[in-house]
Amino acid sequence: MAETQKEVHKAFGQFETKYGDKYPKAAEFLTKDKVEILAFYDFSVEQWIHIRTTNSIELMFATVRLKMNKPKNF
Repeated sequence: MAETQKEVHKAFGQFETKYGDKYPKAAEFLTKDKVEILAFYDFSVEQWIHIRTTNSIELMFATVRLKMNKPKNF
């Protein structure tokens, strides 16, 4: 994960170069929503841990992930 906007824009450009020809529809989809995808980097690093996802699939599995990481007690 990139730590600055400059790094993330560089990585996004590398993605477009590497996969743009091989997966044109996916690259077009991601490029179209680039501003929204990278909005996370508009916030300071300290705020990143407080930013929650709106992805419903991730939200469903968040509780599962929490339960799986707890030690088993007998």
